[in-house]
Amino acid sequence: MLQHMDLANKLNLYFYTQAIEEIAEDNELSHQQKLELTNETAKAINNGDLISRNPLTGGISKNTIENTSPYITHSDLNEWLEKNKYPFSWNLKAPIAEPKNNAQKNKNLSHEMSGETKAKIAAAFEGLHFEYDAWMKALGDPPHWLKECRVSKGSRGRVSATWNPVEIGVALIDRGVPFSKISAAMLGFNKWQDMWAEKTDYIL
Repeated sequence: MLQHMDLANKLNLYFYTQAIEEIAEDNELSHQQKLELTNETAKAINNGDLISRNPLTGGISKNTIENTSPYITHSDLNEWLEKNKYPFSWNLKAPIAEPKNNAQKNKNLSHEMSGETKAKIAAAFEGLHFEYDAWMKALGDPPHWLKECRVSKGSRGRVSATWNPVEIGVALIDRGVPFSKISAAMLGFNKWQDMWAEKTDYIL
């Protein structure tokens, strides 16, 4: 859990309850006002009006209050507060580090290794979110969440796209696929094991 929080801190993510505590203190909210703000924030996270983020990647998560303790960003919460016409904002007490483009960092690391072929990805992850044929179709015309997992885009009729299985594994965690099954699939990608271990260390 502590490793999980360390990763989140590097991405400037915070428990939503931390934000409520700081807003209540700064604006001298009554107990009732604080309770109402907590309930409204939780409701917004559950219905998707307030973005909840994955502490591993910083990407948008589908997690709700019921099954996890959601992480949020300073800017996401303030945007929601402004949109809903609250008379205050979250003045974050913890310093925000210089933003890091973690997605670009991971992409650069991926480029140091050749990506995996569509067929190998489909075979390894068969039965996880998609069956083999559906994987082949999705990798041929990828939705947004899979586009983020490409190492190289390729060109139609010439060179096929290649893929980062670690990023696909992380995306599958977000989609509710059991970690144990994804880890089993990852055993087929020997050269990616160090990156997989680093990205998922908080789960262990």
